[in-house]
Formats: sequence, structure tokens, C-alpha cells
Amino acid sequence: MQSDSAIFVLHKVFSKCPRPLVFNSYTKEDDEFLQHDRLLKSRTPDSLSREDLGTVGWNPIGCMNVEGWRYWLPTLGRIAHTIETADRGFFFGDLLAYLKNPDENKAFLRLKAYERVAVLNFLRESITFVRENLEPEVEVDCELLPVIKQWEKFSEVNSN
Repeated sequence: MQSDSAIFVLHKVFSKCPRPLVFNSYTKEDDEFLQHDRLLKSRTPDSLSREDLGTVGWNPIGCMNVEGWRYWLPTLGRIAHTIETADRGFFFGDLLAYLKNPDENKAFLRLKAYERVAVLNFLRESITFVRENLEPEVEVDCELLPVIKQWEKFSEVNSN
């Protein structure tokens, strides 16, 4: 499968989602969350870059609400499907870390059934890209396929 088809899956479902006023619900709890929200507010889908996304330990997407995920998923898919690292490694691996265990993520629990399926299809269509461009840093068998299995189960659950 082509990388473009994986990105298209997200674009088709999420590209019309409105830009939320707030990207995470914790801006009053911690200055780091406020910084993350400000960074996301200062970017557009065209301007958000790999460098903006930091690492799994410090990343503006980790604390996003469901509206933030809906708005940014096409952009995150685009960045994940590049080999740009910004000296932080491939973003696809970071994105997988956030997509793990969707049934435990409050934002993902609010996704509608067709949105869950779109994320699942993005992951499935990413296999060839990861295998051809990112392995061994991001491994299909050890990292991507287990997350796909989680989203398969998660997508079967009756959702909003």
C-alpha cells in the first residue's frame, strides 16, 4: 500500500473537523500542558513540524482532548509518514506510543466508530511504509502489528 493512501484515510475522515479553542483539558493544572496548548495554537496543519512534536516524554499531543486528536490526526499522519527525525527519531514510533491501548485513553474512547476505523485503516496501510522506510528503528512485527490488533479490538466496541 502506498504511504499516500494511509494519509488519505485520515484526511478523508478528519480534515473537516473544526479547530478547537483548546487542545488539551489540563491547561490550568500544569504549566507544561499550557505550553503544549500554546504551541499547538500557534501552528496550522501545514506548519506543524516534526521538531514541534518533541519526544514521547515531552510532546504536545500526549495530553490532547478528543477534539485535538480529530483536528491534528491528518497532520500527525503526514509527519509520521516522513523520514524526517529532527534529531529525535522517526515520529511514527512516537505516534504508536500514543496510539497504544486506545481503550484506556479518554480521548480515544470518545471517537465515533467510523473514526476508530479510520485510525485502524491508517495503521494497516502504514505497514509497507514502515517496513520499507523505518525498520529497524520502528518495527512492524514488534511495534506496529500489536497496535493494529489493539485498534481492531477497539474498533469492534460499540462507540459513540
